[in-house]
Amino acid sequence: MDFIFQQEQIIDHLSEYMVFYLIGVPLAIAAIYFTRPYSVSLIMYSLEIAIYLASMHTILHFCVQFFTWFSHETQFQAIGDRGTGGDWETPWLRFWEWEVYHPQWLIYLEVALIVIILFLVRRYRPMTVQRKQKISVKAAGPQKKKKGKGDDDDDDGWGVSTKREFEVPEDFVQKGRK
Repeated sequence: MDFIFQQEQIIDHLSEYMVFYLIGVPLAIAAIYFTRPYSVSLIMYSLEIAIYLASMHTILHFCVQFFTWFSHETQFQAIGDRGTGGDWETPWLRFWEWEVYHPQWLIYLEVALIVIILFLVRRYRPMTVQRKQKISVKAAGPQKKKKGKGDDDDDDGWGVSTKREFEVPEDFVQKGRK
């Protein structure tokens, strides 16, 4: 039932802002296309930071759940009532609801971790504009050697002689045959 309600909300939103989507999205795509060395770099950089922040938030959420479970399971009072949880909690999907964080200092811990991640990304993975590299030197092929009179090496251009002469060791040679 909740899924049908969400679909109705999406359809209402699309019908209300249809003009924006019909005009704004093609303009945004055109702007991204013509400024792609800068805009694609910015989009990829933002996506990378979002992945780091989502990973940090998920790890923090599951650590808080583990610590709460461990704290509850190691108390002597918890022997009789195993079904109740602890008093620490963080929202996993609705992280913008700050009143759900308990204790409140978890919000500040998460904000501090966000600042640290942004600093580290800025320091060690700075955004660079992607440009096509122009090839200034063409790959050189094998150089042909000019043949002169009396040149018995007959080089194939790669430094390997095409005139093959093999010497047979004397212990392989049968008597009377060479």
